[in-house]
Amino acid sequence: MNRFLPWLYAVLIAQHLPALFVPIITKDEGYWWTIGNAVARGGLLYRDAADNKPPIFFAIYAAAVGLFGTGAMAALHLLVTVGNGFILYILHRLARRAYGEAVGIGVACCYLTLQGAFIAQELLAANSENLMMPWLVAALACYVAAQQRPAWWRYLACGICIGVAAGIRQTGIAMLGLVWLHTALARRPWRQATAEALLAGSGTAIVWIAIGAYFAWRGTLADLWFWNVTLNRAYVGEPVPLTAIIWEGTWKTGAIVAAGGLVWWMALAAFGHARSLWREGSVWVLFFLTMVGTVCVGWRFSHHYYIQLFPALALLAGWAMAWHRRAGRSCWPMPWRLSLLCLAVPFFGFMAEGYYRWHQEVRGGPRPKVRAVATWLREHSTPSDTLFLWGYYPEIHYYSGLANASRHIESHIVTGQLREVHVTAALGDVTTRLWDWLDSDFAAHPPTWIADTSSYPVSGRLLPPTERYPRIAALIAAHYERIATIHGMPIYHRTSPRSLSEK
Repeated sequence: MNRFLPWLYAVLIAQHLPALFVPIITKDEGYWWTIGNAVARGGLLYRDAADNKPPIFFAIYAAAVGLFGTGAMAALHLLVTVGNGFILYILHRLARRAYGEAVGIGVACCYLTLQGAFIAQELLAANSENLMMPWLVAALACYVAAQQRPAWWRYLACGICIGVAAGIRQTGIAMLGLVWLHTALARRPWRQATAEALLAGSGTAIVWIAIGAYFAWRGTLADLWFWNVTLNRAYVGEPVPLTAIIWEGTWKTGAIVAAGGLVWWMALAAFGHARSLWREGSVWVLFFLTMVGTVCVGWRFSHHYYIQLFPALALLAGWAMAWHRRAGRSCWPMPWRLSLLCLAVPFFGFMAEGYYRWHQEVRGGPRPKVRAVATWLREHSTPSDTLFLWGYYPEIHYYSGLANASRHIESHIVTGQLREVHVTAALGDVTTRLWDWLDSDFAAHPPTWIADTSSYPVSGRLLPPTERYPRIAALIAAHYERIATIHGMPIYHRTSPRSLSEK
């Protein structure tokens, strides 16, 4: 092993260490934990707790909750760290085999810099991109190995990795298109190329046939289809204002390019030698373009989407290093001390954000008002109680210990407010069905508690208050009483023969 590689792994561990001590890093993790907790308790995914992400993602959360209980989030954050270590290892091996050891180490440094120069909460969180990317990089490694040493099982393994990746985040399926396109462009006999493409496709199909068979056995195949296809089609098909696309895409892309400037410069400079790059690294080019496509799906440009670009950018930067070496120059496009400074400053500057979040957690968390609501509920509830949240911040479920009372973990989904831009969407018939399901959930098992966090904004957005929705307002008026108000957020308790003081 190269003597520098252990140091890179040490830096990776230091980068991710805060995540082991901060349970909920982003508000979305509270959402996913609540779904995983529901499934771990025996609930049916997409019927007792639902979101528009694919099933393997929630299976990972459910497994963590089932195995580690209150330590589930630390286990998931450790899994993200291990996944990033795996990506680092694969990128180093791919670049070393193609261009030599020096470039291999350079690619590993570039990947660490892109990670470190990114928003800490997105880098450290157990989000779908962080859990998917090790599988896509594994698929890439299997495919590259299959191109160099053709074997049927390598193409099949590549397809299986893609299928698992798509089961964590739907955009992972784009990798199958890369494999098919690159196989078609490779100068192989058409029968061989067709067989290779079919093998890769078969691997992906095996995964999803198994998933479909499981949900058919549980009687929830229609629910799987609705949440993964029907709702996502409506979500992606929403009209997003051009001004929002330009604003969101421009400043987020610009900020992320600037943060990892040297690596972006090297990667994009590689396209200046387009003919040589395509001849030697066409798979790197297609990988990069495929990941750009996944970032642009739906034209929403959420920060965490950009995680998908980093392995591809590091490999393109590696090709640029190899080109410089062949031209008799240094690997780096500037003196190595200056290059090291350009790599280190954004890395350690942004890594400090992760440690700051650790410091916030020690002092009561980054959202103390939300935590206060959860603490009050934990102190005044029983383990069998359930909670419905009108608003955002499902981390209240995590910190209060209360299970969800509805499949809708965050109620913004029934209002149609699904996207990141500051516009409330109207999803037509899809929203009508979501409201019908909410009514049926309440009829089957009415929540013991309702917490209204609509007055507490997220990313500058406020959910409309319950008064705007007569069905919810009428339910609360008829069956609930306001017990407390925490930082302007009302908490309602279901009226029953027992009073709160008799608990």
